[in-house]
Amino acid sequence: MCVRAVKQRDMEGDKELNFKIEKVVIGKDEDGDEVSSAVIDETGPMLGEKQEDVLRIVKSCRDFGISQIDIIQLLQNEGKSALAPNISRDLKKLEGRQLVVKKGSVYFPLV
Repeated sequence: MCVRAVKQRDMEGDKELNFKIEKVVIGKDEDGDEVSSAVIDETGPMLGEKQEDVLRIVKSCRDFGISQIDIIQLLQNEGKSALAPNISRDLKKLEGRQLVVKKGSVYFPLV
């Protein structure tokens, strides 16, 4: 089975779309030859390093959630840059990809 990742720009050209294409056998023809099709699954763009860090922290606080301020503090404790506007942007991107959800001022993982 062939699996291939394909990168393609969307119609506006401002977002990268990633797809996984997988061959699927759907039967045989009258000569006994394999008949196949393809399944295309949008995998979404890869996360950046900072988004991976933020998601890791949110996942580690799965039970009670975590605020943006606490995420910033934990990143700083790890010696990583954590400017509030950047973390806010990363959290919005993670929300848009349905990886986290915000309830009040607290973030919870959806994955």
